[in-house]
Amino acid sequence: MDKRCLLLLLGLSLLLGFLQALRCHQCFRVRPDGSCQHRRAICTAKENEECLQRKYYNDNRYLHGYQDCRANCTNMTAVQGTYTMVLSCCKDRNFCNRM
Repeated sequence: MDKRCLLLLLGLSLLLGFLQALRCHQCFRVRPDGSCQHRRAICTAKENEECLQRKYYNDNRYLHGYQDCRANCTNMTAVQGTYTMVLSCCKDRNFCNRM
């Protein structure tokens, strides 16, 4: 194979590395010890999706969490009485929604 073909293949492989989709943790109920109540998985964010991390507290004590891929994700905190829900979104690196 000539040098031009090798350079082209190298360039394409580097480009594909940069274009890989964002990967996120996926667990629909994260226990206080960090384990997943059911089955931990990995989701691949589609276009316009980010990694989501949602945590629930009662009197500042962590109750459980949630991890997934989500479109239209917005960081927010909601408080109702002694209960607090904190929703965090990220897309800066793979598995950024780790708890």
